[in-house]
Amino acid sequence: MSRAPECKRARQTLPSLRSVRLGPPPSPNGSRPTKPRKADEAYGMLKDMILTSELAPGQMLDERALMEQLSIGRTPLREAIQRLAHERLINIAPRKGSWVSDLSISDLQDLIAARELVEPPVAAQATAKIVPEEIAELRGLVDRASEAIIAGDFLAAIQADRTFHQRLAQIAGNTYLARVVDEINTATLRYWHLSFKHAGDLTETYNHHNAIVDRLEAGDAEGVRQALHDHIGIFRRRMQHVLGSGL
Repeated sequence: MSRAPECKRARQTLPSLRSVRLGPPPSPNGSRPTKPRKADEAYGMLKDMILTSELAPGQMLDERALMEQLSIGRTPLREAIQRLAHERLINIAPRKGSWVSDLSISDLQDLIAARELVEPPVAAQATAKIVPEEIAELRGLVDRASEAIIAGDFLAAIQADRTFHQRLAQIAGNTYLARVVDEINTATLRYWHLSFKHAGDLTETYNHHNAIVDRLEAGDAEGVRQALHDHIGIFRRRMQHVLGSGL
């Protein structure tokens, strides 16, 4: 298998995680989804393959083989690759091609530090603005993720988990900060999948999601901030369990 060019800074890479790619979850309202563009289909399929390490960290992308495997043309495939490069899931280099970005402990350390700095105070800001309908929406996302975990559908669980954090940041009302929170969490998705697949019982995580919503409903901004900080700490401990190393 071809590998990407070595970076100037040596990094300790994480083990590859391989699993069967899972389909997307059903529409939340049960309605029939609009037929997606070919580029959107390619984006979704490629992203699933990267999240589950069907396309392994560091693997060069063979566009011709992917076009055949996914039954898509070159133009939508390249558009999908560009979108995934923007999310830092793929690296592109002129005259060298494109490849799946590596997983590394140093990147994970940086992502956790960024989450701790940004997400708790943003979530705390949502306390003064959240309405009962949004409380119900967040609880529904927690339930959806829990059901997906029980069913072994880790991609659906991750999607619901990411949406929970995304909506919480959006409710806070600052578009720019919400975008930063989502960018950090998007970059963390493969680590989420790794932890979901290998960390065992996830009851603590989903109990904690409900605790966050309880504090939001009570109007306890400091409690929300602390709960989000603790929640990120749970993720850190799960990754320590998976990797067997300090973070």
